[in-house]
Amino acid sequence: MVTFTSSSTVKNFAALLGLKGSALRRELRGIQMSSIGPVTSATLRELGLRPEVQAKEFTIPGLVAAIRQRFLVM
Repeated sequence: MVTFTSSSTVKNFAALLGLKGSALRRELRGIQMSSIGPVTSATLRELGLRPEVQAKEFTIPGLVAAIRQRFLVM
């Protein structure tokens, strides 16, 4: 799971990979994404990526709790 703590981390990650659009989605197929909150999730969606996990409390501990819950439920 790749975790994102801000919209800028989403944008910088995509830029680091040097991919956009369908190439980015194809490269990240099968990799789960998590987001610290709704703004970061919106940025993921703008890039065509799906946030599997979004923290309820928009903090690092909140994000960790959401990720733990995701894997405990699976």
